[in-house]
Amino acid sequence: CDWSSDVCSSDLTGSRTIDLTERAKQIEIKGIADKIYILESNKGRNDNCKRNGKYNGYGMAQHTSSWNCYDTYEEVRTLVEKWIRDKKNKGWAIPEIVCYYNRGIKTDTCKYYTNYKKL
Repeated sequence: CDWSSDVCSSDLTGSRTIDLTERAKQIEIKGIADKIYILESNKGRNDNCKRNGKYNGYGMAQHTSSWNCYDTYEEVRTLVEKWIRDKKNKGWAIPEIVCYYNRGIKTDTCKYYTNYKKL
């Protein structure tokens, strides 16, 4: 499968096809996750989990009552993308997703989103 093309087919029978809408959604989710990574840890430079040989440059499930670190970068990235996808599937707009991720409050405006837009 060549992800650089607009449509992905594994064979001539069309057993695996990803339409443009789904591809655009995947790209958007990855872009949101990339910006969260920058905002949360300056692309992992400020990831406090690395002190213990683990990862969480996304701030995923980290707050005053818990501090989660993950075995691999891919593990936490997958969780973040899944979380974003879930919100998108529920019809949330990007500002709501970004503000909720940071503040735990569904709103369409917050300082975190203002910083997100500058990236």
